[in-house]
Amino acid sequence: MRTGDNGDYTMNSGSCLSASTMAVPTITGSSAAMSACNSSNASACPDISMDTQVCFSKKQEKVKKRVIWGIEVAEKLQWKGWELGKEITKNLVLKNLSLKIQKIKYRPPKTKFFFTVIPQPIFLSPGITLSLPIIFRPLEEVPLISDRLCLPAPTLQKEYTDQLWFEKAEGMFCVELRATLPCHNLICPPSLQLPMCAMGDMAEAWFCLDNVG
Repeated sequence: MRTGDNGDYTMNSGSCLSASTMAVPTITGSSAAMSACNSSNASACPDISMDTQVCFSKKQEKVKKRVIWGIEVAEKLQWKGWELGKEITKNLVLKNLSLKIQKIKYRPPKTKFFFTVIPQPIFLSPGITLSLPIIFRPLEEVPLISDRLCLPAPTLQKEYTDQLWFEKAEGMFCVELRATLPCHNLICPPSLQLPMCAMGDMAEAWFCLDNVG
């Protein structure tokens, strides 16, 4: 977390926040009653040596792959952070994990936003990898449904979606194509349990605030 020139706070994805409470006497003077002082201080994650659960979250874009009839391929291709009118190309990688030559046919995407090279039969020898370029061209603006923080996080925007179908002798399978608009999307626990503490003492608990937008 860092402080900007205007006094605002900037926090990285996966930051940890602390919430503290102090036990103080109520107006009636009862020593058994306590009230929680609203004190939420944003700070960096504590040192690992402390006896505190530390949350670390690295935002990495990993492509999930699957193997279908000896062909290793991604489950989906996703475009993020695109700009209107600009083409963005992603490569769909197909790898032959079998011990025989694989013949594959494919159909181009149906919508006007995704397209690829002219379909032609693919012959993959064992162990050979093929990169098929898929181009996404956003031609029109897709408005956000809302612009707010949410918990849990629903889908905040419409998406461009399509499918790329492949055909083999064994059957057919598809790879999902999806492009989303940037959005504000934070996830944090719905509640936080603070430990009990003696009168006048302070107790702390940590929770994760994850930027998944």
